[in-house]
Amino acid sequence: MTRTTSFALVLLLMCAYFGYNRYYVYPQQLETQAKSMLIQMANREEWMDVFEMM
Repeated sequence: MTRTTSFALVLLLMCAYFGYNRYYVYPQQLETQAKSMLIQMANREEWMDVFEMM
């Protein structure tokens, strides 16, 4: 492979990795954090007994 082809391939792989991270991994982490915060808020406000649910 030439140097230009190698550079283009590395650039494509980096774009794919960051795209996967941005549009797949990050939303899952955000959803997990949101659920955790909601459970903490519900426990603090005594909307439900969180320890009974577990």
